[in-house]
Amino acid sequence: MSKLHSSYIRRCLQLARKGLGTTTPNPMVGALIVKNGKVVAEGFHLRKGEAHAEVNAIENADTDISGATLYCSLEPCCHTKKSTPPCTDLIIKSGISKVIVATLDPNPQVAGKGLQILKEHGVEVSSGYCVEDATELNKVFFKSVQSTLPYIHLKVAITLDGRIATSGGDSRWISSQASRSLVHDYRNQYDSVMIGRNTLNLDNPKLTARRGEKTIKTPAAVVIGNPLHFKKDSFLLQNLDNLFVINTGACDDLPVAKGNSYELKSNAELEDSMKWLKTREIQSVLVEGGSKVISSLIEQDLYDELTLFICPKVIGNGESFFNSSRRELMGEAMALNGIAEQLVGGDIIYKVRKNVYRAS
Repeated sequence: MSKLHSSYIRRCLQLARKGLGTTTPNPMVGALIVKNGKVVAEGFHLRKGEAHAEVNAIENADTDISGATLYCSLEPCCHTKKSTPPCTDLIIKSGISKVIVATLDPNPQVAGKGLQILKEHGVEVSSGYCVEDATELNKVFFKSVQSTLPYIHLKVAITLDGRIATSGGDSRWISSQASRSLVHDYRNQYDSVMIGRNTLNLDNPKLTARRGEKTIKTPAAVVIGNPLHFKKDSFLLQNLDNLFVINTGACDDLPVAKGNSYELKSNAELEDSMKWLKTREIQSVLVEGGSKVISSLIEQDLYDELTLFICPKVIGNGESFFNSSRRELMGEAMALNGIAEQLVGGDIIYKVRKNVYRAS
């Protein structure tokens, strides 16, 4: 029976992924209903303010579901501090007799209370199926409800000799086209993309998520540096609807045309700046450079995940992705305990997960 439950939960996780990049700040959730050994309905959550996965599954059922089993990738919600009603109410009303979930919801407003309410109303409940996969899927959400910091993911493309650019600053392109396409998939999953002043000026990036020539998402842009040294004609400064600037200089404004929209944080430590972003509903940050930004976040232990695209090229000079003067002996080296996950377009993807947040 446990294998059967896990099989249904894996399908719930597949359904949940249909909300990838669109559910923030909510979790991705999938659900299905089984009666008499057959799946009679499925559903998933797509967007904040819209119906949750359990509600969609129940409403999609075209048969009587009393006595049926509901499978869900996350514990059903039970609180009213949101724009949609508690899912537990509808589950109880529907006559569903059993609810099986992958993992509890770490949100303190739920955190086991959803299953307890169902149990008190005669619904049989159980949890603990495909927990690792369910936790990984909602790693951003799990951190967002347990920390004052956003989920911080460092992404770096390096040559075999550890460089992110030549001595002249050229970095196009270190990684393969396949790797760069994957990075656009990453951008689609995050609320914001962060760069430093040098990357802004040298690369003039758009930081959009694209598939081919089509833009599928425009995450918020976060730039660290002194605005006085920003190139005024850079794309991000001319398209300021969703820009955050962490100011490291004495400037109190951006050198751009009046009327453009942005937010600026001045004279703050890096950790405080990350907390500030969280208060601006930035639950997740994909950091794309440059070296100063990456190095500072690593040195201050302000990251949850590091992805290295290790590319089969050497340039023999240029800028390292990580710079530190604190370590003079090999015994002082920082160990990165990661896994070489994939080979994409000839590039090795090496992932380090430093923090994993779980439901208690």
